[in-house]
Amino acid sequence: GDTYNNMANVHYSKADYEPALELYQQALDVHLAALDKNHPKIGATYKNMGNVYFCKGDYEAALQMYRSALDIRIAAMGPNHIKVADIYSSMAIVCNCQRDYDAALDMHEKVLEIRIAALGETHLSVADTYNSMANVCYSKGDSEGALAMSQKELGILCTALGNDHPRVRTLCETMSQSSATGKAAKWWSKSGDRSRKASESGKAKDNGGRSRKTVDTMERKSGGKWKVRVEEVRSHFPLLFSARTKSP
Repeated sequence: GDTYNNMANVHYSKADYEPALELYQQALDVHLAALDKNHPKIGATYKNMGNVYFCKGDYEAALQMYRSALDIRIAAMGPNHIKVADIYSSMAIVCNCQRDYDAALDMHEKVLEIRIAALGETHLSVADTYNSMANVCYSKGDSEGALAMSQKELGILCTALGNDHPRVRTLCETMSQSSATGKAAKWWSKSGDRSRKASESGKAKDNGGRSRKTVDTMERKSGGKWKVRVEEVRSHFPLLFSARTKSP
């Protein structure tokens, strides 16, 4: 079974999906004959087959394989094991491709619960989950939901990586260019909160000596030609870094 599996992995890496499926099926047949039905190797083979079906665009078959893998992992490892979260994450990706956004979010919520419990609220894997949830919200047209998820992701990234990390800067730029940020900026501009008043008082200088853009600047359509740094996002969205107060 392991030999068939290894051969299948090679074909999969070369995008030779039909030979890969045939070899995974042979590996599965051998494992089912020799091992307990809930053995991790059987679950891994189902997951591998799900990956192949996903790459082929056969989403229903992929979900079927992932469900089989999920049942085995829950039986063998318990419902809160980190490898169970990995299966939920794969299923969420499939649901998102099917435009079943609510199902995708439900799956990501399960991933989030498991990862927070197992790894802590400020682990990078938790940030990855918020990123995935933001993408789903954006796909379904929920700009406010996407922004909320991105806020949580950014708070974790700053805690774990520091404000000057490229991933932090990239996320800030993405938020600055998205319609979600524009809508959020408008909401904040109407709220009369302190950050709005501070931004209206003039252009403050940051440690780098560069001018801080105001909320008005964030509201303008820029076609992606301007960037927002961490401190600017912090001033406009006070809840953005709430995750930094959490214990690791």
